[in-house]
Parts: sequence; C-alpha cells; structure tokens
Amino acid sequence: MGDLHNLFGRVNEVHVFLEDDEPNGFYIEEALSGSRIADVIEGVQYQQEDLCRKMKTQIDAATRKDQVKPREGVRLLELYESQMLNKTYLNIEPKGGRKKKA
Repeated sequence: MGDLHNLFGRVNEVHVFLEDDEPNGFYIEEALSGSRIADVIEGVQYQQEDLCRKMKTQIDAATRKDQVKPREGVRLLELYESQMLNKTYLNIEPKGGRKKKA
C-alpha cells in the first residue's frame, strides 16, 4: 500500500514475532515510522513551506470574509503545519481520537 505514486510513502511498520513464552503469544521486536507527509509531498516536487504559506493565505482570506473566526484560523493552520511535519498519512487521528497503548 505504501508508495509515492499514491502519496502514502512508506507506511508505519512493526516486526512481530510469535513466541509461546510471551504472555500474548507474540512480541514486537521493532517499530519503524513511516514517511512524514512533508517528505512525501517534497518527493513529488512540492515544498512544505510553500504549501503552509498558501494555506495561511486561504485561511486569512476566509477570516476576512468572516467564514472562519480568527482563533479557529490559527488553530487550523497550526494543525495543518504540525500534521505536515510530524505525521504520516495513515496515523492522523480524528478530532478527539486517541491511540490505544499496546
């Protein structure tokens, strides 16, 4: 599933080994992070900084038209920038979502 042609990049991966001696019958040896959104975007000739600047321009225009409240615009831009830098496409959580601890 992970590949640049579909903009997923490398997906998160874990190495799981079956082991009868483990309480759950397996153990996770290693967890590998997938490609960050910014890395995938840059791999197809877009620049993360430019996209963030364009997003800010759109949010500012929506704020001037009173389609977005200023505080909400700031929150949206911060979310966009943080997701771009820190997340992969497949681990973005919905609003209020939580990850379960293994």
